[in-house]
Amino acid sequence: MVRALSRLGLVVALAVAPLACASAPTVAGASAPVRRPTDEQIKNRHRTLVAGLGTSLALGLVGLGTLLANANFAGPKERSTPQEMPAMIAVAGGIMSLGFLAAVPFAVGLERHKARYPEVIKGRPPRPNASLAPRLVLKPGL
Repeated sequence: MVRALSRLGLVVALAVAPLACASAPTVAGASAPVRRPTDEQIKNRHRTLVAGLGTSLALGLVGLGTLLANANFAGPKERSTPQEMPAMIAVAGGIMSLGFLAAVPFAVGLERHKARYPEVIKGRPPRPNASLAPRLVLKPGL
């Protein structure tokens, strides 16, 4: 029971951490001025989220590869019954393949972070949104 709860806590921490890193700063109490992080802090957070996403995807790919390779090549070819996969390899491959699930919060956090600071990350000012001004006259394309 204790081991299951500790593992559940680890999974929850892995799922919530990227979203917490990219969340908006909140101030409790009176309205205090919110300081914008420096450009270096923004770039460091972006690099961290990209590294977390890449690591999660790599772990997921290695885990699935481990499970598939062991399932295909584990036993000798002469036997009529296939040899079972060792439990340790099955558990390790299954845990590593959960990296694909851990990639989801990293991807969400990365997209939110990129949308919040496009001028710093892309090095150019943000583009105007797709809404049209009420005074804009549309002309047919020629």
